[in-house]
Amino acid sequence: SSGINAEYGGSRIDVNVASERRKRRSPSEILKENTVKKIPRKQVSDVLIVNCNRDIRGYSDVVINRLKELQMVCDSFFWSENMPLNQILADITRDGVLYAVVLTEASAHEKSINIHVLQGRNPKDFRDVPLADGLDLLERDFNKAQTARSQVPGFL
Repeated sequence: SSGINAEYGGSRIDVNVASERRKRRSPSEILKENTVKKIPRKQVSDVLIVNCNRDIRGYSDVVINRLKELQMVCDSFFWSENMPLNQILADITRDGVLYAVVLTEASAHEKSINIHVLQGRNPKDFRDVPLADGLDLLERDFNKAQTARSQVPGFL
């Protein structure tokens, strides 16, 4: 018997054509039985880029592109001094974000980054790290975190 693959409402379905002809069920019954239900899940960023100034958007884009090359999910945020930085870091830590990279005018000029490792037993801060060294640090720590996650039974 041959089957077909189709997409409906964002979900993949596989319908066995021969068995569907024999049973003579309505298309809605077939769809209900064969639709894989997907639970919507908000994807949490691995890294939040905190920009302290809109004038450094170009440097921020460079950092984001380099992090994406490392297969990290990135988001960017323009910080307003109305909210303390430590409050922002506490909020994103609670959301499960692994790292915050804070970019200032000085870091853009010096081609450096400020890294906040938010998760783990010992959250750490690294200030004014040259970009290449900071990316190496993030890549090593991220790979270590991914390996640890993959060893937890039932963790995706």
